[in-house]
Amino acid sequence: MKFLAVAAVERYLARMRILKSIADHLLAALIVPLLALFRLLPFATSSAIGGAIARSIGPRLAISRRARRNLRFIFPAWDEARVATTVAEMWDNLGRNFAEYNALDRLDYAADVTVVGAEHEAAAINSGKPILYLAAHIGNWELIAPYFAKCRNPVTVVYRPANNRAVDRVIQSIRAKTGLVFAAKGKAASKALIASLSNRGRAIVLMDQKMGDGELLPLLGQDALTGTGWARLVLKYDALILPIYVSREAACLTLHIEPALQPSALGLSDDSQQAARELAKMANAMYGNWITARPGQWLWLHMRWGKRLG
Repeated sequence: MKFLAVAAVERYLARMRILKSIADHLLAALIVPLLALFRLLPFATSSAIGGAIARSIGPRLAISRRARRNLRFIFPAWDEARVATTVAEMWDNLGRNFAEYNALDRLDYAADVTVVGAEHEAAAINSGKPILYLAAHIGNWELIAPYFAKCRNPVTVVYRPANNRAVDRVIQSIRAKTGLVFAAKGKAASKALIASLSNRGRAIVLMDQKMGDGELLPLLGQDALTGTGWARLVLKYDALILPIYVSREAACLTLHIEPALQPSALGLSDDSQQAARELAKMANAMYGNWITARPGQWLWLHMRWGKRLG
């Protein structure tokens, strides 16, 4: 009887995997024509449509409960109206990101995008040191890679693959147009970062989301699992850290580049692991400032502070 039960469970799981695969491919098949349609429309129009659709549907989805729990945990003084408004703003931003995604390469980065702090990037590049651009899931973060491609600035981009493999293939086909190197989080990303920084190259990481193998460090006043591997590489190769993020006002995008951080000039601990931890704390403090300035433009859907909230 035990073997029959195990076999039944295995058959059930196999059917579920097949059904999930079919659903994943159907979703990808739906996304492709939608992205093509949005590309045909004026940028501001497609952005507004995407935002309106996501804003009307997203807050009703079950996953929005996680965003609301995260917001209540981090901002306990907020009333429910403010939490609901922020969740709606988050979905508006995500919908706009989706609608804008396939048209980012068509933007005139001298006219359609406001760049604040370009002089900080120029100074970092002129230093001749390797550069780690520290970005975040704020505003339309997908703008960053096409910006570098347009500026002929070769960078390696570390990314987290989408859970839906079929959708991830669609995403990567669009990213491939930039001509940049994209490395999936994990061993591939580690190798790519080492290859880039060890050769005085440049790489982008988004370290504002949960790292399962990270350390508990404060983010917005609460401990969150935080990656420190990038910080160890920065210290090892004496790289500059260049903070970079994107904000939006409707379809108007602004790329913010902050002054570079030189780890060797920060008075960090002589212990490499402790120094990496201090760098990661600085990064989390920086992320906290960006998020509190525009809470509706950050991605609150991840289990950033553990499963007890997710």
